[in-house]
Amino acid sequence: MTKIVVIGAGLAAARLAERLRQRETSRELTITVVGAERHLPYNRVLLSAALTDPRRLGELVFRSNRWYRDAAIDVVRATRAVRIDRRAHAVVGSDGRSYPYDKLVLATGANPVLPPIHDIVTPQGKLRSAVTMFRSYDDCRRLLAHATHARRAIVAGGGLLGLEAARGLVSRGLEVDVVHSGPHLLHDQLDPEGGDVLRRHVEALGIAVHTGLHVSAVHPQSGQLRAVKLSDGYLLDCDVVVIACGSRRAVRLAVAAGLGTAGGLVVDDQLRTDDEAIHAIGDCAQHR
Repeated sequence: MTKIVVIGAGLAAARLAERLRQRETSRELTITVVGAERHLPYNRVLLSAALTDPRRLGELVFRSNRWYRDAAIDVVRATRAVRIDRRAHAVVGSDGRSYPYDKLVLATGANPVLPPIHDIVTPQGKLRSAVTMFRSYDDCRRLLAHATHARRAIVAGGGLLGLEAARGLVSRGLEVDVVHSGPHLLHDQLDPEGGDVLRRHVEALGIAVHTGLHVSAVHPQSGQLRAVKLSDGYLLDCDVVVIACGSRRAVRLAVAAGLGTAGGLVVDDQLRTDDEAIHAIGDCAQHR
């Protein structure tokens, strides 16, 4: 019996589990997928489509519970992997259980960056209720709930994800401003001329664009978000703020386990780390 454990329950993890079962249909191979979210694996790429059309939320889920059960793939939800015991070949979960492995695959993806915005966090250490990321199924549902009563939205970040969030919100009838610290939209992917073309297209959708600036503070009043302050001191009224300031590879678990990293988790041509029993795939991996 060969035990394979996959940490992370995104699309890469789900595809891997499916392909492994297709190649090895016997039950001599056990496959366990451990994911921190409470949902079955889903396609994050479709989040913006679901924000535009909430009826598409159901399309995000990759496979049904019954499919995983019939395929003998154990999907453990709402459980965060807290430690890799390389000597014992086991993963310790936040549920207190130990998940032994012969081969371990890290598919931990990337975590959204939370910028240093004054007053964005409550005294209890949580994001203010009208501030949300746009990276998960639950983020999308929160934004859809905000869109039912909000009037103005600020999107902090003019990368692809931020622009998708802005387009989705403006389609819901909100007034939307995008605040981007770079010299032009998608500045890591486009030259200035391309950025100008994109800006004109975005503005034609009814979205206001502010480049070369960042959100420096939020202004709550009586528990409600009223405005944000930009780095030039200008105030923009808003009811909701979307944080889309990029992401960082999720390698903290790997670093704690002593695996080699260089921005991401370093892998060879077979996607192996410096521990032959551990592989990495997706956003968390760094090849060559």
